[in-house]
Amino acid sequence: QIPHSNNNPFGFDNDYWKKNFPNGFKARAAGSGDSGYLTNLQNSAEWTDLEILLRILKEEGAQPLLLGRPFNANYYDANGLSENARQQFYAKMDQVAARYGVPVADFRGDEYDKYFGVDPAPHMAREGWVYVDQVLDAFYRGTLGQPLGQGDRSGAAVSGDPGGAGVVVR
Repeated sequence: QIPHSNNNPFGFDNDYWKKNFPNGFKARAAGSGDSGYLTNLQNSAEWTDLEILLRILKEEGAQPLLLGRPFNANYYDANGLSENARQQFYAKMDQVAARYGVPVADFRGDEYDKYFGVDPAPHMAREGWVYVDQVLDAFYRGTLGQPLGQGDRSGAAVSGDPGGAGVVVR
């Protein structure tokens, strides 16, 4: 990922950066984006959509996993979105998942790994996919929440596991 993202400070793919930031990036004051973001977070219809989906999946006997991606904290800090605001997103996801007993793997511990994603969305970069694949494999095998193995560093925070306690998959 490093040679594919060497024209910007956030680890975004070079082509993405050239297309979306042709005139560079102007940092915003710390926390200046929190109010609008938090209003949107609380009023977003997507939370209701997620709850409907999870309810139907549980009614049908499915065993879903909510798989999220970390914020690119380097970018969002510079864009005025504070850590506190980002943590409120994770807390909301945890609350929804807990209502339906669904585990969450969101990699929140990797927010400052600028090579985890390729853009602000964040779509997975080469490195991020390795960790996502490890979590998906562990979920499939029924070993989610157990150590993945020597040298693995997924940093996926997992909540809502059947044991009832949130764990960190490493």
